Amino acid sequence: MKALNKTPVTEGSRPHPPLQLITGSHFEIDHTAHTGTETGASSLSVSMVLLARNRTGYGQLCRLITTGRRNAPKGQYCLTRTDLEHQDLSQCLCLWQPPTTAAADLEQALIVGRWLQQQFPDRLWLAATQTLEASDAHHLNRI
Repeated sequence: MKALNKTPVTEGSRPHPPLQLITGSHFEIDHTAHTGTETGASSLSVSMVLLARNRTGYGQLCRLITTGRRNAPKGQYCLTRTDLEHQDLSQCLCLWQPPTTAAADLEQALIVGRWLQQQFPDRLWLAATQTLEASDAHHLNRI
């Protein structure tokens, strides 16, 4: 590594810029959706990754993680929809992985998607995982 650092930079050759890290964290949040049906509310786990856009976003992300740790036994975290609604996450991006058809119906997914759009206006992105299974095409079309 030292030899690489001492290599002289000649005209026309520039060292590659260092790899930039993006700080973020994966969350599974309990989202209770009121659908207006006879059964009342249904529970759905929301899977998302929050990415800090800058130093302020990093602080916001740390506060959310602290809230989750305070709500749970040691070594675990517990965040709810309300916790997310009361946190300032204006400097964080959200990557939401919509549930598969087996995990939720389309109505539930739409309710969660609309809620996330309210929480992360212009900062919400959809994430899709391809598992090389026959259901991948259906899942991507659904998203």
